[in-house]
Amino acid sequence: MHHEPLVLITDNDGDMRELLETLFKLIGVATFQAGNNTEALAQALTHHPDLITTDMFRPGGSGHEFIQQIRAITALQDTPIVMISGGATTKERQQVRRLGLTLTMPKPFEPSEFYATIEQFIPKERWQIQRTVGLPEE
Repeated sequence: MHHEPLVLITDNDGDMRELLETLFKLIGVATFQAGNNTEALAQALTHHPDLITTDMFRPGGSGHEFIQQIRAITALQDTPIVMISGGATTKERQQVRRLGLTLTMPKPFEPSEFYATIEQFIPKERWQIQRTVGLPEE
């Protein structure tokens, strides 16, 4: 069954969630947001996203805990999880990879870096590009 790509954006920073949502909208990818682990888990279970973005640190539970919780759910075990974090140490990044994190993307990032990362999980053929500002060159 083919459906439009769907991404769960979870970050404690509302501005970052809005930025990521805008970047996804520019390529026609639908999103939904969550600011904490409880909300993110409920959203993930309801919507079964194609990709989850998360940060490392947030009140009410860490990125570590969130990744463990997602990986404990059979229906979400294979869902790619990209951690977008500016403050994670190498050791912390290694720890979350062992827990089931798919990829770490550092903050700050350029839009072209963001889209190159996203393309690994949502191929360009599934994008419905509305604008090309910041998209990587062909």
